[in-house]
Amino acid sequence: MTHMMVDSDNMAANVMIDFLGGLAPINREIRKLGCTGTFLERKLMDTDALAAGKDNMTSVDDLGGALIAIYNGKLISSDADKQMLKIMAQNKNHEKLPAKVTNATEVYNKTGEFAQFGVENDAAIFVGKRHTFVVAVMSQNGHSQEQIQAESDLGEQLATLMLPTA
Repeated sequence: MTHMMVDSDNMAANVMIDFLGGLAPINREIRKLGCTGTFLERKLMDTDALAAGKDNMTSVDDLGGALIAIYNGKLISSDADKQMLKIMAQNKNHEKLPAKVTNATEVYNKTGEFAQFGVENDAAIFVGKRHTFVVAVMSQNGHSQEQIQAESDLGEQLATLMLPTA
């Protein structure tokens, strides 16, 4: 789990898919959690399944809602959600939304990228001294450096507005 989240390791994610019983039980749990725009049709990096039209989908609504629920201890359980935050706090990739944020006391984020399709995603919880906010950004068919720059600029702008220092 830690490698999947902290290192964004797709092989570790595929091991977790197998450990949890495959795509069907995971999709059932996703539905139970109320995520209507999220589903898995293939393992990660399975380009043959992708070429056959099978894809994995999520939405900023589902990502944002899940992060809010995790932060509030209401997604799975208070203990499980705290463990998820602890893992997310270790994420090694802070080049997108958190890159220019200097006024957050804590950052929990998870990135996703698929260079072949110009995908650069990030979803984050930013905690300040008085306020907390969640943001999810998904982009595709772009140029990675431009997308990363735009996401880091957005993170900085939102933190300036949402996490005042005074």
